[in-house]
Amino acid sequence: VKKMLERGVIQRFALQVDYEAVGLNFTAFVAIRNDGGAHCREIAPRLRAIVAVQELHSVAGEYDFLAKVRTRHARDLEEVLY
Repeated sequence: VKKMLERGVIQRFALQVDYEAVGLNFTAFVAIRNDGGAHCREIAPRLRAIVAVQELHSVAGEYDFLAKVRTRHARDLEEVLY
């Protein structure tokens, strides 16, 4: 392992979280459209600041972002969305 690290074969180590063990039982993928008023570069940092947003991706087409959101229950997702 040490030699592979030194040669750059292994780039990083990662943890895998059991989200259910920490109470985050619900996962949703949310498509987000910017209808104007603010540039996407201004919106992205605000979306990333939401604790429930685990991943945020720019996408082409009708929507601007796809967010992976984890919450305790579907009801909690409503709070994130509003």
